[in-house]
Amino acid sequence: MNYEEYDNIMKKLILFDIDSTLITMNRTAQRAIMDFACEYALGYRVPLEVIPPLAGKTDLQIISEIFDNLQLPKNNRDIITENFMKGLQLATPEHSSSETISALVGAKELVTFLYQNSDITLGLLTGNNRDCAYFKLKPTGLDEYFSFGAFGCDHHDRRKLPPIAIQRANILVGKSHFTNTNTLIIGDAPGDVACAKANNIPILAVASGQFSPEDLSYEGANAILNNFSDIQNSANIIYNLLGL
Repeated sequence: MNYEEYDNIMKKLILFDIDSTLITMNRTAQRAIMDFACEYALGYRVPLEVIPPLAGKTDLQIISEIFDNLQLPKNNRDIITENFMKGLQLATPEHSSSETISALVGAKELVTFLYQNSDITLGLLTGNNRDCAYFKLKPTGLDEYFSFGAFGCDHHDRRKLPPIAIQRANILVGKSHFTNTNTLIIGDAPGDVACAKANNIPILAVASGQFSPEDLSYEGANAILNNFSDIQNSANIIYNLLGL
């Protein structure tokens, strides 16, 4: 086996979700960001019941669902959507600090461990738009481990994001190396599982958000952890899913 063949076998891509997978943000900060973005785009704050469940969705999907709940005409949504995204980008850094955001148990240690493995490339797969993703990661220092990803500003449908992330990973390494066959997604919500399954990519689901192991098992996750507290066990499961 020559080096290139070995490289193709060994190199793997891991795509991490952010919210409730790597970090947690307190609800007051989440609400403040959403209130600001709504007012920035619409001129008023919307009732809490208008805001849909956020887990496993992209920013563009969430914005569209808010507009549907408000029964806004579809023919004038583009500029409002653009302003909504701008509002999120303006408010998120203001409410992202060590007081409002913390890394979930074992998350930074696991990411650090995986980052040190030369056979693994790390990327993001998140519903957050790009700027907000890095604003949220910065207070924990996790932003330093992820140089690329696919984001909620890239497509409204989360299921369309993995090919984008894989393409960017290949640009990073300078060749068409990564595919769905050597990629793993790690997330916490049924939307993450559905996204992975739609692309024939295995998923490690972590029950560190609002969904139980039973919920994630029902959706068809390939493996499930309660959290990343046992770094070695978490890594072993990841390696097994990747065939390392």
